[in-house]
Amino acid sequence: ASRTIRGLLDTTRRRAPGRSEPLIFRALPVRYLALIVAGAALAAPAMFVELRGPDRSISLPLVDGRFSYSYRQSIYEVPVREELRVAGDRIRIERALSTDRRALEYFRWPGDATEEGGMLAWAAPDVASAELELLVTPDGEQTIEAPTRRVVLRDAFGAHAAVTVRPARGPLLLWLWRVLPWA
Repeated sequence: ASRTIRGLLDTTRRRAPGRSEPLIFRALPVRYLALIVAGAALAAPAMFVELRGPDRSISLPLVDGRFSYSYRQSIYEVPVREELRVAGDRIRIERALSTDRRALEYFRWPGDATEEGGMLAWAAPDVASAELELLVTPDGEQTIEAPTRRVVLRDAFGAHAAVTVRPARGPLLLWLWRVLPWA
């Protein structure tokens, strides 16, 4: 006799005499339930920032959605670091830091710079973008840095490459794999 799905479900709902839990919980050992729960947790979405160049892509795992873009500003020849955050499916610049006020004034943001540990910091207005388009310069010293990894753009993509930076989501298992040293 063939069983219907309803019949199979009824079998799992039947209770053994003197027992209060459904048969399915008695039939599956706790370790299998633990594996199911762990598998579901590892499949949960995690946050990345994806760097796409002409020939390759690099995904950097993010912690709290934060990462930075650092470069040598070409007009004043000073280092600048932009602190960014992924919010939903957009990238928001939170502030820029430099040792030279002129490099920060170049952004033309409202407000003024404040001093923080030997650097000047300037808070960005509340603006977000779906992606950033960067052109890798031969001498720009450009890097994207996440809490788990640092990518020198010239080494990864080559000089004069166009690189798109965008938020991405993927399974937590992939996030953990990319945090490991060999990734």
